[in-house]
Amino acid sequence: MLFISAAVLLFSFAVLSQTDPEKTLVVEKCWDYPTGESVVVSVSADADNVFAAFDNGTVKALGLKDGRDRWSADLGGKITSNLVVLADRVLVVTSSVEANGTGGESSTLRSLSKETGLTLFSTKVPAAPKTYLVANTDALVVLGSTGSVVGLTLDGKPRWNFSMSSGIGAEPLVSVTGITIPLADKSIQLIGFTNGETISKHNGGSVPNSIAGDAEGRLFIGDERGRVYSTNSGSGDINWTFKTGGRIEHLVIGGDRIYAASVDNFVYSISTDKGSVVWKKRLPARSDGRPLLWESMLVVSSFGESSAAIIDTKDGKTLKTIEFGSGNTKIASTVITSEGSVILPLQSGLSVVRFGGCLK
Repeated sequence: MLFISAAVLLFSFAVLSQTDPEKTLVVEKCWDYPTGESVVVSVSADADNVFAAFDNGTVKALGLKDGRDRWSADLGGKITSNLVVLADRVLVVTSSVEANGTGGESSTLRSLSKETGLTLFSTKVPAAPKTYLVANTDALVVLGSTGSVVGLTLDGKPRWNFSMSSGIGAEPLVSVTGITIPLADKSIQLIGFTNGETISKHNGGSVPNSIAGDAEGRLFIGDERGRVYSTNSGSGDINWTFKTGGRIEHLVIGGDRIYAASVDNFVYSISTDKGSVVWKKRLPARSDGRPLLWESMLVVSSFGESSAAIIDTKDGKTLKTIEFGSGNTKIASTVITSEGSVILPLQSGLSVVRFGGCLK
């Protein structure tokens, strides 16, 4: 069942800009995809398709322009990983489901054809409540939340494996240097992508909840104590520390700013060089997922709210509001594509809006 809407979500208005004061911000609602009783647990996308994983073990591909079904793959079990989209395939991990609904002892990595949804290969991986998948052009790494790490070829052939010193505390960060892994034992470990060897490891003094990095080799850590701090990825030396009023849930880096979402219901814009606050904005409740950065704007939504705010990164002011509909809230992390389509997993199903108007 599919309902298409091409109505403008909200009216256009002028966005203040030093270089182009007449520039208008247009956000257009492009389509809705009702999911019935199925619940979206993970979303990803490329330039042509939206890929959605559901709580019943199904993965679907929908057209990014029109929201129409491309294919559906019933994998069974429980999907326990993010979706990774490569040039010709989609990667996902499922786990067996016991009678009480918890993950069993068996987890399977599957590679699905992007064109048809058919399985290209499947292979067993260490079982974990949550699995993080990361990939580059010639390698794949499967990181279990319990601390297992497995390196494979893109065809699923094992290359190496080992166990971390503890469970993984937050989503790993992938960079040209390698994979930076925040651990539950308060340490942060950088491993090589192709061989898994440890490049550096240091203790941050508290459990890291979120991690970001820049091209200069600096890491930005948000922790359970409400700290945001900057370190050098190799030495672990701390450059600066800033304290918020609650646990840091999410970090997003853009230019010379790091944006931190805290459970104190604020989003903070912090200078990456000095650690000083440029602005902070109170939300109706704590952020319900990682804020999304699009050009000079942040898209932020809060728990229990039926809308998302588009915030100007310059001063923290709300430029527009994306309305989900009365009583309709987000149930999974939002995704934004490189061309400005915002994919919203809602209680009612998937909804897509786009900066600058819908794709034709």
